[in-house]
Amino acid sequence: MRRFLLVCGVVMALNAQMVTAQVAKVTLSHNGQLTMYNADNLSLAISASVNGDTIFLNEGTFAGGIYISQAISLIGAGENTIIDGSVDITYSGTLTARMLDALNITGSISAGSSSGLIIRKCKFQSFSCSSLTNALIDRCYCSSTFSLNSRIKNMQVVNSVIYRPTGKASNVGDVTFVNCNILYLGQSTNAVKATFINSIVRNGYTQADSYFSY
Repeated sequence: MRRFLLVCGVVMALNAQMVTAQVAKVTLSHNGQLTMYNADNLSLAISASVNGDTIFLNEGTFAGGIYISQAISLIGAGENTIIDGSVDITYSGTLTARMLDALNITGSISAGSSSGLIIRKCKFQSFSCSSLTNALIDRCYCSSTFSLNSRIKNMQVVNSVIYRPTGKASNVGDVTFVNCNILYLGQSTNAVKATFINSIVRNGYTQADSYFSY
């Protein structure tokens, strides 16, 4: 019995070590080849990536303040995959795959200028961009400010919780919120020009520039 318990204890210890070893790791996938990085080397993994690569992050905390200038996918494991800081997307071409997925970003997302940007299942503090075309924000939570502007075309925000969308698209149809929970809609001096469909608007200000459809 003692020997059995000793063996079980050793197995449990080895399993615990394996779990610990898996925490906060960065995996760069390039043409089927995998390269591992420590959590504090996320920026190095991004610098080493090229268009079409995927970077996987498991649960843990990773250094923020990162810049993404390639058409890559950065995929986490959910709310416990934390990027502690901001994410700046500087790629300006056409994207063919989701860029950010299943990440908890404690800072802001600056989305730059691109076509086809997809952000899914992410939590972040604020969102802004220079100009976006055909962008999709899906199942996200924005806890501060979600900034729009007149250079955005055909953006959809779906199934998301958004605090304080602000700013104006050129036309109400350029930005559409569908099945969203809008925690606060800006005051008249900071009017929103967008379309809201099947969405809940709390503490809302009914503005002439907004189109509501329920």
